Amino acid sequence: MPASAAGPAEDSPEQGQRGIVRSVLSASALLARFTGGRRDLRLSDLAREVGLNVSTAHRLLQTLVASGLLEQDAASDRYSPGPVLIEIANGLLTADRTANTADILTALAARTGESISLGARINGEAVVLLHVPSSHQLRFERKVGDRIALHASALGKALLAWAPEPADDLVRSLTPLSALTAETVTTVRGLTADLRATRDRGYAVSKGEEVPGIRSVGAPVLDSSGVAIAAVEVAGPSDRLRDGDVAEFARILAGGAGAIQHVPDADLLF
Repeated sequence: MPASAAGPAEDSPEQGQRGIVRSVLSASALLARFTGGRRDLRLSDLAREVGLNVSTAHRLLQTLVASGLLEQDAASDRYSPGPVLIEIANGLLTADRTANTADILTALAARTGESISLGARINGEAVVLLHVPSSHQLRFERKVGDRIALHASALGKALLAWAPEPADDLVRSLTPLSALTAETVTTVRGLTADLRATRDRGYAVSKGEEVPGIRSVGAPVLDSSGVAIAAVEVAGPSDRLRDGDVAEFARILAGGAGAIQHVPDADLLF
C-alpha cells in the first residue's frame, strides 16, 4: 500500500504561529518591562505584568540572567538590566553621532585632557555605561560594563549623594565598606559625612580611595526631581589632576551632565 503524502506539520504549542517561538516572545515581553529606566523589579510583579505564571517567568528570567541580558541581585532577588543589555543600549545610543552622549563625553575628555566615564547605580554598584580615554599615554581607563565600588570612586559617590534614599540608610545598605586602598573611607559615619559634603559642594571627589595615585571628580546627571539617574566622572593621575584643577573640572563636568540630561533617548542607558 503506497504511503500517503505527509501534510504540513502542525505548529507545536511552543512554536505557536509558524516561525514564532512563544518562549522568545515571552522573554522579549519580560525584557520590555525594563524600558524607561526601570530596574530592581520583583519576580511576582514581572510575571503579573506580562501575564505569565510565576514558575514560567522565573525560568525565563534565569535564562536571561545566564545570557547577561538581565542580572539578579543576590540580596533582594530583584532583576535589573544586565551588562549585555547595557552594551546593546550603548550601541544604539552611540550610533547617532549628532549631539549624543558619546559626543559630550568626548568633548569633556578634550577639555580636561583626562579620561571621562558615565555610569549608573545598579544593584549596589556603579556600572560603567560609556568611557572615553584620555589622549595621554599614561592614563586611567575603565571599560564599559565595569563594576565599581560606590563608596570609593567619585562616580559612585556622585550617584550616592543625589540618591533618593536617606544618606545614613543608603550607606548602611552598602556595608561592609571594603578598603580598596589605605585612603578608602570604610566607616558608615565617615562615608555619610563625605556624601553630605559632596552634596553641599555640588560634586564628588576621590583621591586615591579607589586606586592609589588616581584622583577623580564626579557630577550627577539628574532627573526632573533632582535624583541622580547617572553620573559623569573625570579621572587621572594625581600628579596631573591636581588640587587646583578640581573646582574647574567640576564646573566642566556639571555642564556636561546638564547637556546629557537633554540628549534625546539618553535614558536608554539609564
